[in-house]
Amino acid sequence: MNDRYCQITGYTREELLGRHWIEFTHPDDRQNNVEFFGRMTRDESALLLEKRYIRKNGEVIWVSIGPSKIRDASGQIVGGSALVTDITERKHAANEAIRARSELEATLAAIPDLVFEVDLDGRYLNVHASRPELLAAPIGELIDKTVHEILPPDAADVIMSALREADETGHSYGRQIKLQVPNGTSWFELSIARKAAMAGQQPSFIVLSHDITERKRKDELIRKSSEEIEDL
Repeated sequence: MNDRYCQITGYTREELLGRHWIEFTHPDDRQNNVEFFGRMTRDESALLLEKRYIRKNGEVIWVSIGPSKIRDASGQIVGGSALVTDITERKHAANEAIRARSELEATLAAIPDLVFEVDLDGRYLNVHASRPELLAAPIGELIDKTVHEILPPDAADVIMSALREADETGHSYGRQIKLQVPNGTSWFELSIARKAAMAGQQPSFIVLSHDITERKRKDELIRKSSEEIEDL
């Protein structure tokens, strides 16, 4: 082994010589490791193994192992070599990304509103709907279409005006639109925020569309009741 392998494991060369790799392989990965090397002796294709090492100080790290076979003159496998790379940081980053995505999905699932990501042209980039029956069209028909292609002109104009406001100020609240959805006519109140963008990247926006149909119905009942009282 070279000096880098000693650094990865935390052992000196003298401490490693004569030891079996199973001794510092994480217990949960040992069976997979045995099966992997069994496949390597039977399979000529390139193989790559990711597993956990337990370093001398007890720290658990992730490594990637790319083994190669060593054959004698008759072609028989008599040994092997392996390129070992410390991938702990990459694994932690991947796990953090999975955790963050899981939290985001749980947050979205808890939001009763329709959630859209759109660009400044009003083009749908992503859609989340805990109540798909409130969508003006199925999700598959929305992606990569603009609001003017999907919605009535008056509703699309309101959304585009709100997007321009959000582009200038960072957000837009309180705009309302009326749509015909599969369950009938519904009213929605929009909350829009501009997403942070990298330099040179086109802006995109998160749109929360809150169903206020029931509130509108109550407001209409109150209005009618007020008119009746005034008539009386």
